[in-house]
Amino acid sequence: MLSLQPMSENMKDPFAKPMEWQKYFREGSQFLDLATKGAKNREKFDGEALYNILAMAIEKHFMALFLYKNYMPEGHTLQDLLSAATQFVKVDMELIKGLTFMDSLQDICSVDDFIKKVPTDNEIEVMVKIAHRVKNCVEEELYR
Repeated sequence: MLSLQPMSENMKDPFAKPMEWQKYFREGSQFLDLATKGAKNREKFDGEALYNILAMAIEKHFMALFLYKNYMPEGHTLQDLLSAATQFVKVDMELIKGLTFMDSLQDICSVDDFIKKVPTDNEIEVMVKIAHRVKNCVEEELYR
């Protein structure tokens, strides 16, 4: 997938309908709320399910930012999305380390070297905090 540069405000957006970014942000927030509640009530969701819900929340929040900025990232991993987001928002080492860790738990891009690890309860707690930080970081840019 090719990277496209952000377009000026007066150019037509080829990726989304006007305000489509709000839908992505809202969906990301819904996934994050579900994961936050699920992390507190572990009878409903196991670690693998929570990991995937949190990853969806993070992806949706980043995609809201990219749609808002008329930008399409080159990659699809959490690290790729974070790397693309640094063009628009400030990120710190803690967030970089957190998303790098999350990416290390699942590598499903290669059929030969398929990696999938189930996070512990403590790791889930950290991931919930990371996902909230991503949301806040993106939200500051979208609603400033």
